[in-house]
Amino acid sequence: MSRFAYRALTIAGEEKAGEVSAQDEAQALDLIARQGLTPVWLRSGSQPLPWWQREFSFSGKVAPLKPSEMGEFFTSFAALIEAKLPLASALGHCERQAKGRTRLQSALARARLSVENGSTLAQGLRDAAPVFPERWIAVIQSGEQANRLESVVRRAAETLASEERRRREIRAALIYPAILLLMSLLVVGMVIFYLSPTLLPVFTSTGREPPALLVTLNWLGEVLHMHWLGAIVALTVLIAAASALRTRYKDWLFPILLRTPLVGAYFRRIETAQICQTLALMMEGGAPLMQALSVLRGGRLRGPYRTLIEETSDCVAAGGTLTSALQRSDLIDPTAMILIAAGEQSDRLPTSLRSAALTLEGMISQTTSQFVRMLTPILTLLLGGSVGALILSTVTAIMDLNEIAF
Repeated sequence: MSRFAYRALTIAGEEKAGEVSAQDEAQALDLIARQGLTPVWLRSGSQPLPWWQREFSFSGKVAPLKPSEMGEFFTSFAALIEAKLPLASALGHCERQAKGRTRLQSALARARLSVENGSTLAQGLRDAAPVFPERWIAVIQSGEQANRLESVVRRAAETLASEERRRREIRAALIYPAILLLMSLLVVGMVIFYLSPTLLPVFTSTGREPPALLVTLNWLGEVLHMHWLGAIVALTVLIAAASALRTRYKDWLFPILLRTPLVGAYFRRIETAQICQTLALMMEGGAPLMQALSVLRGGRLRGPYRTLIEETSDCVAAGGTLTSALQRSDLIDPTAMILIAAGEQSDRLPTSLRSAALTLEGMISQTTSQFVRMLTPILTLLLGGSVGALILSTVTAIMDLNEIAF
């Protein structure tokens, strides 16, 4: 199926623009005519967005929707289809609710048109734009195939809401450290650009050697003052390079973090929880284990876990169990491993996977809260000590000047 953008006239003579999914131009024209429209322009491809609404990316790839946007969409959509609205009408309501968020609104409009033209919801979201992660499209597809779309969408909405709630808690807890860091930078800037240029000439006039720290800060201030444009350009290039190389950097750093005490256990819980959530959502939607593992293989798992799921999929395809395959590696959290084994033995694997995901989410939230509570006093001591040492050295220099004066 290909996308065709069109402009057409209604019966009242008004111009309307839209898109349809069709095998060829003849079928596209037929679909437009069935809507009571007279086509005046048709071309292959989607409607182009105005340049100010287009997304810019250093990597050249279109980024998926934000988790908060995905959560809002799934929550609204779940409520609408539970109220027995047709899929196209439900997508239309979500499209109107997304007014002002161009990417989501445009993607939902294209998905609605696909559904109106006879596509399934999963196919409509897949054809709409590459902003919907394949993981969630596969979950919806399994729910449609098993006639459990309502429960699957509700489960997906609850999962996304839980993830967004954890992110909000972390952001809220980091507000105070961020304010502390900002104030520290302001104090350092005052010393660099105001105090050091004021004190150095006094030392020079008296023939006394100024403190090394004061000389260094003054030199730094002069460099930034003379080459401020170059500093801004260098900072911009550095941020752009870090953004472009972010994926490679994470792939290189992640295996090291997994081998780090305490930190490794935390990241193992995060990755294990994501695996359990996806498997539970797929299997509760009626998908067999092999299909759920296939979705995981095509997802955004990090290096070691991608290899683990590939090996697990091959083992299960050869007749092995999920437990025996996962036990070959120490990448899976032990708590989840116990629940998965119990679920397979009692033939209640989807329920056990859901329980494992919920248990790990609670443990992750608790660990995150403890870390953030520890981070605040640690940052206070580090930043306060650094700024205090800087101010102390400045005060010492001022006292030296007083001794010279008297």
